Amino acid sequence: IGLMRSYTLKEEFTYAKPYAEKILLDEQALDYVKIESHYAIAKAYMLVNDYDNAKPHFVIVTNGSNGSIGAEAQFNIALIYHLQENYTQSEIEVRNLMKNNAGYDYWVAKALILQAKNSMGIEDYVQAEYTLNSVLNGYTITDDGIIDEANEVMQVLLGLKNKEKDLEEDSDNTIEINEGGNND
Repeated sequence: IGLMRSYTLKEEFTYAKPYAEKILLDEQALDYVKIESHYAIAKAYMLVNDYDNAKPHFVIVTNGSNGSIGAEAQFNIALIYHLQENYTQSEIEVRNLMKNNAGYDYWVAKALILQAKNSMGIEDYVQAEYTLNSVLNGYTITDDGIIDEANEVMQVLLGLKNKEKDLEEDSDNTIEINEGGNND
């Protein structure tokens, strides 16, 4: 348990994973320790982009914890769906996080930023901008990276919106027809 926790605290999940797996095999391990183990395993899978194996462990953490670790796990489930370009399911998971973990402002704000990215993924730029503005105008903590991340996503969004406008302005709806049939 100690080695798993030490590596987890250092965010060295690859090293924590084998110890976490051993804990899951121990019938005497306490439930909250098993939740920690699932968390470490899920994070290790995320490091190598193995989302299919990470997701079930995050689900166990989400179902077994109503603390910050549960909110983070719920966020990661939404993130996995987003990375797999399943924006609809990601949105459902974001809503679950907001419903079940509303007291965790950091994870709610991260989820809203992810929701904006989902909206951008389906080219709903108006909704994405509205969502980002709600974070930028409503989130009060300035030193945890949320505002910076929201601003970065907003810049990407504005670039996409401007690109879309440029395409509309550049399109020439005139078709030239050579009536003489002569292609000289």
